[in-house]
Amino acid sequence: MLDFQDIGMKVTLRRKELKLSQSDVARSANVVRQTIARIEGGLGGSVASSTLLSVLNALNYDLVLEFGLRDTPLSEEPFDLEGYLDDKYFGSEDEW
Repeated sequence: MLDFQDIGMKVTLRRKELKLSQSDVARSANVVRQTIARIEGGLGGSVASSTLLSVLNALNYDLVLEFGLRDTPLSEEPFDLEGYLDDKYFGSEDEW
């Protein structure tokens, strides 16, 4: 199971792989450097999901969530969090 410590470690490794500073990633994600430090420190739970998605996008990462019971197979289709958030907060295109 992936937790915020794991996400923080992956963000740090990816940032270093791309030879970017925390400030570079923050600028690209349109957040403050302290937000990157919190995520890398495993405190991503205190960051809004939209902010985490912006940071991951700045690092060319996609976030894929899968839901299922432990004793059942997981869905073959990844959960579209961005689409879900768009529908939830902005309504579907059918409502326009």
